[in-house]
Amino acid sequence: MNKIEKQINIMREGKKHINFAMSKGTNSFPTGKKKRIKKIKIKKYTIMKKSKLILVAFMGVVIAMMSIVIDVLDKDQVIPADQLPLAAKSYVQDNFPGGTIAYAKVKNDLIKTSYEVKLNNGFELEFNNDGFLTDFED
Repeated sequence: MNKIEKQINIMREGKKHINFAMSKGTNSFPTGKKKRIKKIKIKKYTIMKKSKLILVAFMGVVIAMMSIVIDVLDKDQVIPADQLPLAAKSYVQDNFPGGTIAYAKVKNDLIKTSYEVKLNNGFELEFNNDGFLTDFED
């Protein structure tokens, strides 16, 4: 017999003793059987506690990995001005003839991509992925 079959037999024997004690009108158990039943119950609870602990630890690891991935994807990168969309470059040339691009950044969010452009004259422009102006600061 393996361990599980032994435990099942012990539980069955414990139930027999309980039924016998109830039919006799007493509330006493045979001493050895009561301890075995308690050990089996304790093992069940410890297994459940361990499985819950493992589940919580796994969820913690998943959340940590998701935050790392989101952090990596949300980085701003400085790019050369010639990598801006054509519409953004033409907007800067048409509306700021004396201004040159000091730097350009690409912002990769989880859903959208946008471009931030700072001009030498202090203006900051933000363009969407298609090169259309979305924000303006002086």
